[in-house]
Amino acid sequence: MFKFVINTIFRVGFIGVCLGFDVLTGWQIYQVHDARSRYVMVQGLVTGSDVVQGGSRRTIYSAQIEYEYQVAADILIGDQYSYMKWNTSGKTSAEQIVAKHPVGSFVDVYYDPLKPEKSVLSMSYWDLPWLFFVLLPVFHLVALISIMGIIDKKDPDNNQTKIA
Repeated sequence: MFKFVINTIFRVGFIGVCLGFDVLTGWQIYQVHDARSRYVMVQGLVTGSDVVQGGSRRTIYSAQIEYEYQVAADILIGDQYSYMKWNTSGKTSAEQIVAKHPVGSFVDVYYDPLKPEKSVLSMSYWDLPWLFFVLLPVFHLVALISIMGIIDKKDPDNNQTKIA
């Protein structure tokens, strides 16, 4: 019985992690979709461009692009490269983004007309690491198998099917 409970807790936890990634990814996809349908494009100027290193347990890298753009008479500053941005342990993708946006270059800036201080440079759905698209379906398959295992698991003490 104890092993059954521990296995069920582990499986439910794994499913919860998968659902957490789904919610996070869904939110990012929603933000890109919203930006594509409502945001206005203006020309901006890159004022800062660097690969930033961080992380407490392992080194992660991200591109930090700072830019300024004008809406009406206001000069605004932004640093949101993409809504689909995930920091990775690979430095290459951050270096590629920085190389495309050197200081002093002009960029297309997309801003929210209702909140002009909210802006983004890339409105691509494909700014996530490719490995994310490979591993997420695998995690969902494991979660589905876990759900099936919870529903069809028999309690070894009384040999009756239990739904946890």
